[in-house]
Amino acid sequence: MDLFYLLGLILVLALVSFTVLILVNDSDIVTFLAERFGKDPDTVFKGKVVWLTGASSGIGESIAAELAKCGAKIILSARRKEELERVRSDCLKINPLLREKDVPNPKAFVGPTLAHSNWPAIGDDSWDHVGPN
Repeated sequence: MDLFYLLGLILVLALVSFTVLILVNDSDIVTFLAERFGKDPDTVFKGKVVWLTGASSGIGESIAAELAKCGAKIILSARRKEELERVRSDCLKINPLLREKDVPNPKAFVGPTLAHSNWPAIGDDSWDHVGPN
């Protein structure tokens, strides 16, 4: 066999495999590889503090539920208080080990929370979900 024939055959097989993978898979290749070979969310988020903005509905609500399943310590923020209360109670039902904290004045809470030495640093990773759905 000729070397170029062998290289061409390998290239064609790789392209066919990649095309089949794209057609069969329901996501892009990066998401597919992360799902198959990435870290387990339960171990990544367990015990971590996550401040989630836009948590009252849509993607924010879904992320809050998933983080509650993983055992993360969640701080929920949203504009609509009634919806936020519903999401908070859902998260407490999903993970009863989460503690409920009442915050009467959120503006007074933000500064001391970030400055408090007992809280781990928030912010190796930042995912912002801000705005209407």
